[in-house]
Amino acid sequence: MNGIIFIICLAMALVGPVTRVLGYPSIYFYVISLVGIVGIVYIENSRRRS
Repeated sequence: MNGIIFIICLAMALVGPVTRVLGYPSIYFYVISLVGIVGIVYIENSRRRS
């Protein structure tokens, strides 16, 4: 289950740079990327605790 969430967060984190390269700079994509990065950090921290 955590692996699936991690992959989703990773994909969300990559959305921003990819859309920027494709020429779709939008604040929404940056927000999605930020959420993805925060999700990855949160998952990594919870893995270290357990």
